[in-house]
Amino acid sequence: MTEEKEIKIRVLDEVNINELKQLLENIFKIKFDNGKKDEDVYYDLKDNFYFNLNHGLRIRNKKEIAYKALFYIPERTINPWFVLEKEYQLPISKKLLLDLFSVAGIEYTSNLDDDITIKDLKNIFHELNLSEHIKINKVRYKGKNDKYEICIDLVEDLGLFVEIEATNDNLLNYFRENITFNYKEIRHGYTNLYAKEVLNIDIPNFKERFLNNSNWNFLNKQKEIVKNILKENQMK
Repeated sequence: MTEEKEIKIRVLDEVNINELKQLLENIFKIKFDNGKKDEDVYYDLKDNFYFNLNHGLRIRNKKEIAYKALFYIPERTINPWFVLEKEYQLPISKKLLLDLFSVAGIEYTSNLDDDITIKDLKNIFHELNLSEHIKINKVRYKGKNDKYEICIDLVEDLGLFVEIEATNDNLLNYFRENITFNYKEIRHGYTNLYAKEVLNIDIPNFKERFLNNSNWNFLNKQKEIVKNILKENQMK
């Protein structure tokens, strides 16, 4: 279980991929790869995790399953936004899948094989009435060094984005201070943007919800999990 120290921004200026890659390579001394296509399929429960709770369950390229949830921790004055993540390569063991389901608040009691393939997983989702909600197609360019992992995403129907993971919050602030193009920092994933801008679905104002009640989207036992992660990080 990890916390992601990350920010995601939307590029507002009209720049192409090569210009953006060169700009970020020069500022942050990294080298981007040639890009990789990703097909992300997002699944939803009957209570609509994505658009009501800001939680997510995703399969990427039929090779990886991930669960993410965004929380707001006002006591963390430097970076109050907390991303809880569990991510595994497929096939996944029964133990790990049940652990992921437990954190995501998904109840599943049927018998499982020890190694669960993408085909098995889709059958399980069908049993659970998890629906294939949104598909996001993108090309991702990745670069990293000992301080940063930076991804440029060209997202179908949405445009250019940059996602930055760093080893500490100060490095995230350094990134903000040294970007030389216009951008907007976003606190949600491509699913919400796609739903709002492409599918014309009305999305709640998550920031307003967080500021009114920072506990509003914690599922059972998740607050304790987050507290333990924060405690472990403070001890390192």
